[in-house]
Amino acid sequence: QPWYPGETVSVSIGQGPLLVTPVQMAVWVSAIANGGYRVTPHLVVDGAAPPPQKLPINAEALEVVRRGLWAVVNEQGTGAVVRLPGIDVAGKTATVQVVSQKTWTDNASLPYEQRDHAWFASFAPAAPGEKPRIAIVVFVEHGGGGSKVAAPVAKAMYETYFRDQLDRQRPL
Repeated sequence: QPWYPGETVSVSIGQGPLLVTPVQMAVWVSAIANGGYRVTPHLVVDGAAPPPQKLPINAEALEVVRRGLWAVVNEQGTGAVVRLPGIDVAGKTATVQVVSQKTWTDNASLPYEQRDHAWFASFAPAAPGEKPRIAIVVFVEHGGGGSKVAAPVAKAMYETYFRDQLDRQRPL
């Protein structure tokens, strides 16, 4: 089918006819977190992991995306539920429409197999000058909204990963 110029803009922000897997999203968010290096997912038992590959990404553009992902969680964005004291998380929520709808329909009123999917792709720590240590992608099939369903799952994972650091910050 024909491709229209306006579709390029939509796809560039994750809208429209875009198909990705959770693993592809993890590679994407990791590359943003680590400064533009593609890390190949792998399992290593006795050997070396494949080296990261530098991507041809403009450093200024990459920084704009990082700041935007940080704002999604730390300003008034859709990922605010993931905020943690003393640990900056950067991320992107998404809700993936499963079936085309002519009018807005409440997700809960749709048959289960037609309900939207929920996404949250993220990394932490994400404060300026900090080196990110973990990237998390949550995909909940037919879960509904990313901010309401997938993001809280990611928050629980971050709380587990950073438990010692969070415990040190809590008052006795």
